[in-house]
Amino acid sequence: MTTQGYHDKVTIPITLDGVKGDTLDGTLTLSTCSNVCLLTDYPLHLDFTLPVDEGFRSAFEQAMRAVPGTSGVSADLAAWLAGDRPVITGTTDGKWDNPGIYFDPLEGDILPGEPVIKHDGNTLRVTVPVTDEWGDKPASLEGKRLSFVLTSGGHAQQTTMTVGIAPE
Repeated sequence: MTTQGYHDKVTIPITLDGVKGDTLDGTLTLSTCSNVCLLTDYPLHLDFTLPVDEGFRSAFEQAMRAVPGTSGVSADLAAWLAGDRPVITGTTDGKWDNPGIYFDPLEGDILPGEPVIKHDGNTLRVTVPVTDEWGDKPASLEGKRLSFVLTSGGHAQQTTMTVGIAPE
């Protein structure tokens, strides 16, 4: 199994079929990325002969809650340009709870800067400065793909959308 990134490459949870009593030995390579990715290898040993302990189900469910879904935070996200900056808006049921947004690199080697997140009640507005890989303003963002994880409280949602034109 090999993947770089997770866009349409990995489905979580990963299911491995085997025979009871099997073991799986290998190397798990994880990347830590900012502008550069550093790869770190970890030895992996899964022994399926051992019984599952009492806390496994609870720990598994807690870990799965941390995996971003494709819904659950906002059902009406939109993205457009305000000048040369992408703006993302959306609402949530109830109120936003310490919202956060974490961008993947944008299409066309466009790098997101530190987002400005404003929320009031159930309404959210995120404005994010962007540059190209040389630190200059990109020529155009309209029609470019945005991919990000949006969080509110203990919930996370992975979203991919296209930057449109500003609403009137």
